Amino acid sequence: MILKKAWIHVLAVSMAVGGFAQSEMHKFSLPDGRSIEAEIIGYNARLKQVELRLANESRKKVNPKIFVEKDQAYIKEWASLDGFRNPSQFKVSCKKDLVEKWKKEDTRDI
Repeated sequence: MILKKAWIHVLAVSMAVGGFAQSEMHKFSLPDGRSIEAEIIGYNARLKQVELRLANESRKKVNPKIFVEKDQAYIKEWASLDGFRNPSQFKVSCKKDLVEKWKKEDTRDI
């Protein structure tokens, strides 16, 4: 039963990470009321720049401070989860024989 709970937890985390890993369009607002529709494709903390892909597929690097506070928080959250999106920094693995054992245990109840 403990193994089942551990497996469910691993799956839940993987699905959550998968959701964050996918890019999505976001409406970024400027303090003067204008807005742009774009998706974040990168953040460089050293340069303090976020790289955006606009709806027309062009890319722009800007300082997040040009946006309203709500969008700055969105960028900060995106950047904090960047390690989950990068497969070289985040990897979930499990021994194959353990997975097979879990599969056998889970199908016993069916």
